[in-house]
Amino acid sequence: MTINFGFSAMDYIVNQAPKLHYMFWRAVHLPMVIRAVCGGGRQLGATHSQNPRCRFRAFPASKSSAPNAEDAKGLLHRSHPFE
Repeated sequence: MTINFGFSAMDYIVNQAPKLHYMFWRAVHLPMVIRAVCGGGRQLGATHSQNPRCRFRAFPASKSSAPNAEDAKGLLHRSHPFE
């Protein structure tokens, strides 16, 4: 999916999920990885070619990256709490 659909979930991504850690007296840790295609140049039209990484990056405690394939694999393994 493209990152444009992230706007539909923006409330949960940047408002609800970050607060859970504090709402449950720091007993809940909620690492989250969102993988999505973003940006134009793929002939997806105006509705699927936005690049909102800077909008997600502007919220406290959030990070955004555009890694290559090897770095992406390392980031996914590092963020998975069950391995």
